[in-house]
Amino acid sequence: MANGNGSSNGSNGHGGLGVKVGQALIQLDDKVGVIVLTNTIDSNPADIAQQLMATVGQAATQAAKAKPVPAPWDPAWERFAGLYQGPWGDQQVVLLNKKLVIITPNGPNVDDPVTLEPLGSGSFRFVAPTGAGAVGEVVRFVEESGRPMRMYIGDSWIDRVRAP
Repeated sequence: MANGNGSSNGSNGHGGLGVKVGQALIQLDDKVGVIVLTNTIDSNPADIAQQLMATVGQAATQAAKAKPVPAPWDPAWERFAGLYQGPWGDQQVVLLNKKLVIITPNGPNVDDPVTLEPLGSGSFRFVAPTGAGAVGEVVRFVEESGRPMRMYIGDSWIDRVRAP
């Protein structure tokens, strides 16, 4: 079906207790969708979904179209390579073809590493081919006396293992 702006979209309501308590709305042309789940009888999930699509959906569409230009490679970033340990396991930052990537040393597969896309000013974006994990989060390193000591991925961090 077509909406007011000429895009194709589809929607699906979910009935519960004899009233609509959920709404899914997708705009196929822009590849964006929203799902609204409510637990009140007097909410109107269809209106909420339409408003989200008109505001957040539009912003998501515009953000997806804008492709940032990665900062050029800086050889000084090689200092961030190393083993980092946290409560959820180890992460190894390695240099691969003038890129920093993260692998899980004891993981079952190292064929699809996470890439740290440079943003500039020593910060990077977490880019994963599978779409899992902290995709899109900003990654930064905390240093003491020029030595990386901690890696932040979003709001979480893991500490660098010092070489013996």
